[in-house]
Amino acid sequence: MKKLIATLLIAALLLGMTAVTASAQDTESRDAFTLDRIVILSRHNIRSPLSGSGSLLGDITPHEWFEWTSKPSELSLRGALLETLMGQYFRLWLEDEGFFPENYQPEGGAVRFYANSMQRTLATARYFSAGLLPVAKVEIENHAAYDTMDPTFRPALNFVNDAYAEDVRAQVAEMGGEAGMQGILDQLHDAMELLMDVADGGGDEPHPGAGPGAGHERPDQDRNLRGGRADTSVL
Repeated sequence: MKKLIATLLIAALLLGMTAVTASAQDTESRDAFTLDRIVILSRHNIRSPLSGSGSLLGDITPHEWFEWTSKPSELSLRGALLETLMGQYFRLWLEDEGFFPENYQPEGGAVRFYANSMQRTLATARYFSAGLLPVAKVEIENHAAYDTMDPTFRPALNFVNDAYAEDVRAQVAEMGGEAGMQGILDQLHDAMELLMDVADGGGDEPHPGAGPGAGHERPDQDRNLRGGRADTSVL
């Protein structure tokens, strides 16, 4: 999840920039460098869960989950609002620093938006661009069929050699012992049982580490899961 709020990384690429020590800062100023470009990398904003009603997650507890404003996996209304605010924040910063004129309308590819082809990522880019460049005609680039993963953004290993594979096997053995991956999963057993107890999905008998009242319906738990209509209607 983004920004769940997810992680925002800003990288300013400076021509000829090198590591500067504290003593060097006394003699070197920012005026000695020329800003070439600014790259902003971001995940999508708030989305609804990947699983919808009728799924295992929907039936795993007798409590009622949030009523999301979007279909499963799609950007929510609150996510759209927050992403627009994020774009406005960057616009004000860039204007204050003198990088953008007020109501900037870039030409010739001066500003580029490139998003994955999922609804949540395309919509995030659209709302961010609306906040960043509210009066400009903005194109959101995507290079894969709609609702499919662009290989550029796919979290997959693109290079694997024998040495890397051996390191992975060694780490799995260290964490899971002779059972390997199953041993790692077995270590999560207590945590999963506790999670089931908290959601009242694990039966009547509480888990030993779940605390007083675990495994039984509690008014405060019901209120937290429901969240209150006023609080959750805009997610």
